[in-house]
Amino acid sequence: MLWTSFGRAPGTTIRACRGRCAQRPADACACEDPGVATTFALIYTYTDDTELRDATRPAHRDYLRPLGEDGTMLAAGAWAPGEDPGGLLIFRVEDRAAVQRIVDNDPFSTAGVVARAEIREWAPPLGPLAGALTGQG
Repeated sequence: MLWTSFGRAPGTTIRACRGRCAQRPADACACEDPGVATTFALIYTYTDDTELRDATRPAHRDYLRPLGEDGTMLAAGAWAPGEDPGGLLIFRVEDRAAVQRIVDNDPFSTAGVVARAEIREWAPPLGPLAGALTGQG
């Protein structure tokens, strides 16, 4: 299944795969078992250690940047000031385990910034991006 990824040049498509090639441009896919990408919301709750969070943020962003560039991560950001510390990250990957691997290797997790990471499959039925986020658009 091909889908247009967010954050890529118009007309660029990628295929989510369950095999060793993960997510790459469709013409570079060497996977024998292409899967269907699913959208997941990752909800981070941070500890109250602002100093640790600030010190780790550059490594966290460096880690996430390639995931945004290759279309795996669709959006990410912290909650607005005044909200409890945490953030929301949206991924389009083959399964929940792929998101868990991202969490497990995120510097925010390994450094102890993340107090809780909640992964939820997300299939929004309405809105201008709904079709693309559910693979129907």
